[in-house]
Amino acid sequence: MVVLVTGAAGQLGQSLQHIAQSYPGFEWVFCDSTELDITSTASITAVITKVKPHYCINAAAYTA
Repeated sequence: MVVLVTGAAGQLGQSLQHIAQSYPGFEWVFCDSTELDITSTASITAVITKVKPHYCINAAAYTA
């Protein structure tokens, strides 16, 4: 199973990276805003097409 996680550089994304090692049955793909712009349909489509995730966890947040 492939799990795509957006917002990898944020607090929740970093916490998920920390616990991901406890779930070796999953392939984890972590993307920060430079790798996946969640406000861009083209960026989302490109990453989804490339990664082909079974699940996506959106840990991205607007904090300004």
